[in-house]
Amino acid sequence: MENVSGNVPYACLFLAVFLGLIGTVHGLYCKRDCHPPKCSCPQYNYPMNREDIPQMVYFGFDDAVNVMVSALYDRIFTENRTNPNGCPAKMTLFVSHKYTDYRRVKNFHENGHEIGVHSVTHSVIGNENLLRQEAKKQKDILMSRAGIPEKDIVGWRSPFLKPASVNQPKILKELGYEYDITYTYTRTHMSSPKPWPFTLDSGWPFRCATRPCARTRVKGFWTVPVEGLMDFKDLYPCTYVDGCVIGASNEKEAYKYLMDNFMSYYNTTRSPFGLNMHAAWFYRSFNLDAMLRFLDDIGKMDNVYIVTVKQMLDWMKYPTPLANISSLKSWNCHYKEPTEVPTTTTTTEKVINVTKLDERRNNPMWFILRRLF
Repeated sequence: MENVSGNVPYACLFLAVFLGLIGTVHGLYCKRDCHPPKCSCPQYNYPMNREDIPQMVYFGFDDAVNVMVSALYDRIFTENRTNPNGCPAKMTLFVSHKYTDYRRVKNFHENGHEIGVHSVTHSVIGNENLLRQEAKKQKDILMSRAGIPEKDIVGWRSPFLKPASVNQPKILKELGYEYDITYTYTRTHMSSPKPWPFTLDSGWPFRCATRPCARTRVKGFWTVPVEGLMDFKDLYPCTYVDGCVIGASNEKEAYKYLMDNFMSYYNTTRSPFGLNMHAAWFYRSFNLDAMLRFLDDIGKMDNVYIVTVKQMLDWMKYPTPLANISSLKSWNCHYKEPTEVPTTTTTTEKVINVTKLDERRNNPMWFILRRLF
């Protein structure tokens, strides 16, 4: 039998050297030379006094932008819904092509909201060639039809949160994207650890919930984990806000669902609180009422900011204490006059849609349109 005892000192030496090159952050490995703005380690706790960290809240809405969802977004993101610095709260829209009204996309962008890409066909993207086609073409469409500068289109989300390949981040970076918000991180309780966004310099370190995961390392490319919320009973995770097995049945339960999840971030590590969702959640009017009350309540807190995904990552690149938040340029107010949709077109569009819905009152959006129009 081979005597391995003599190899132990060499093994220990190798381990010591290896650990000297690699830092450990709460069990997650990261190179010691990884520092913002070009690199950020995967971590559960951010190395800053909690009281100095703004509690960031971001919305990531998926799918087409049309008259119905636009009315909902306008109802939520009013001029009076502002952050503690006086600037309007903003959202991110991950836009797919079919049924999208690009005039409305243009208006949202000009009002300071972020526009990301959610594919052209909104179908499962099962290989790298298809990913390249979908990610490039939809970006081109947003540029040509909505007039959005290429430099402003930096975020991608795969349909159904299904990655195309282990090389998805590498391909997206080659296409000019700066972050991917596709990969899921499942919590099992409100108290479960909540990871911060990070760059893939060391790859994806968590359990792979939806394969294939990003096992390749992509220097300087950001990933924003889609962190599931817990249902209002704290029993089962909900990947999307509107994806709970046990959903709320009234406004009180829906409000509890939102606020309990928010407080599980706010009272612990203050990692960014993501509301990844579809506007379909508002098909039930009590969910819309709960969301508006939730936003009104957190809007009274002087350390909570509702920002876009890109603004949130800007903070990650340039971590700024609350006391100095005015120095973070992308969080300052940028007021722009929105491009007006012609009055005749808008009026006709409303009449046509409401008239059609009036003829089939069972449409789940009927009650929303009645309230909004």
